[in-house]
Amino acid sequence: MALPVQLPLPFLIGLGSQTLRHLGHPPLHTFQFVNILLKLRCPELDTVFQAWSHQGRIQAGRMTSLDQDTRLLLVQKVMPPDSFYFSIVRHPVSLAESAFSYYRSVVPAFRRAGTLPQFLASPQRFYRPSERGNHYARNLLWFDFGLDPPAAPGLAPIQAALAMLERTFHLVLLTEHMDESLVLLRDALCWGEEDILAFRHNFRSPESVRPLAPVEAARLQAWNNLDWHLYTHFNRSFWERAERFGRARLAREVDALRQRRAERMQQCLQGGGPLEAGQIADERIRPFQFGQAPILGYVLRPSLDPEWQALCQRMVTPELQYKDLLDAKQFPPPPQGNGSQAGGVR
Repeated sequence: MALPVQLPLPFLIGLGSQTLRHLGHPPLHTFQFVNILLKLRCPELDTVFQAWSHQGRIQAGRMTSLDQDTRLLLVQKVMPPDSFYFSIVRHPVSLAESAFSYYRSVVPAFRRAGTLPQFLASPQRFYRPSERGNHYARNLLWFDFGLDPPAAPGLAPIQAALAMLERTFHLVLLTEHMDESLVLLRDALCWGEEDILAFRHNFRSPESVRPLAPVEAARLQAWNNLDWHLYTHFNRSFWERAERFGRARLAREVDALRQRRAERMQQCLQGGGPLEAGQIADERIRPFQFGQAPILGYVLRPSLDPEWQALCQRMVTPELQYKDLLDAKQFPPPPQGNGSQAGGVR
């Protein structure tokens, strides 16, 4: 009998084409090649959770673009009718600065500019919307939600798109308030406290983050104006939900979560915190390095007992390696030789 998968949440699962290794921003891919469902058994509730990333931008047949309602219908065909849809947004200025740092070598608009100040001085000089990869250079949030640029000027088409997203997603988290987001997500899904206990992943060394001058931040916000509309909309709805939950209650639960995380980091981690990849010898837990800035990870304390070793290793495993583990559980190799049946996650 297969063991249930225990996830160190939050783990936002992105399942793109099986030929792709990198999670997060899959390119256009045909619907037939998407790993639609990841089934996770919750033994305490005798429940199977089925998860699929909303980030997949789907094309059907020879169609290169589908409107958001059509994409949603395709998702709803394979998801149960009572599915809970949630996502996450990040402040557009922070997101755009991070995208430049991470994708500068592969985004044509960024490569032409060379530096962020040069790009911001005249972004239209470098940006060509039809070029492959340039979706990273402008309104990345809007793109990731499967939205196309408005066909008409004015606020009406923007507001219509946001209203559609509001109807679709039951909860949208805020990157800048991840702990508050996890508490609200736990409440919405009736999870336990352990279910939202996680270590931070896929983040840069603070020393490598370039501070932005106020004028640069203003230019990034203006350049990513669709993202700004989207972010402010869901920022407002998030804090309205927090008010309904209760600000004092939310603060207490966030404090408790942070205390449990600090204790778990001391139990699991050598040095008690994140380290650069060069200090992480075990490739199973070394984060993938790409872009200009080092991506931090973790090293486990030596001599952990087997139970703690397994738990801590799950919590420090980066997204790419974790995706491989989940793939291996859901799509086990065929049995060899003796005809025995390999168990998979059901």
